[in-house]
Amino acid sequence: MQNKSESETPPEPQSGCVFYCFFLVFMVVTLVRTEIAFSKLYFATKSLSWPSCEGTIQHAEARRMRQRYGELCVVSIRYDYTVADNRYTGSRYNYDTANLSWKAANKIVSEYPVGTVVKVYYSPSSPQESVLVPGRSWINWLNFGVHLGAIFFLIGALVFVRNHVKATAPNTANRVIPTA
Repeated sequence: MQNKSESETPPEPQSGCVFYCFFLVFMVVTLVRTEIAFSKLYFATKSLSWPSCEGTIQHAEARRMRQRYGELCVVSIRYDYTVADNRYTGSRYNYDTANLSWKAANKIVSEYPVGTVVKVYYSPSSPQESVLVPGRSWINWLNFGVHLGAIFFLIGALVFVRNHVKATAPNTANRVIPTA
């Protein structure tokens, strides 16, 4: 008579479970980042047709931010403007000022000293959405394209791994399970 532990087949490990969990987390993060990139590209494009009004610079400063991977320079800008007798405060220079050099950030700040009257472009349907320099650049397209490409890469990797796991999985249909 066989021992109970000898007669039972140990459960097979879940093939690809770790990959699928990693894939799911990475896909969610990539989808969120793609939506952010698309949103920036969308508003940058829409801003080209926005009306403008006069505004006044209230604050302009270049700041260095230390990150794990190095230094990031950003422009902190604030301006007031009025649309249809409603006063708004904006803080967007443009839609692609990410990862500026210190020199570029200071150049932008020098163009907007406090008290300067500037042209502010605002969304007619949502006047609190504004920008000083409307339009999109190659950075907007690159950012969106990289994230969209990552989604297609992840889907391709999922299909590849799924097919590979199926092809290498043992055929359990004809397995003989010993009985007691």
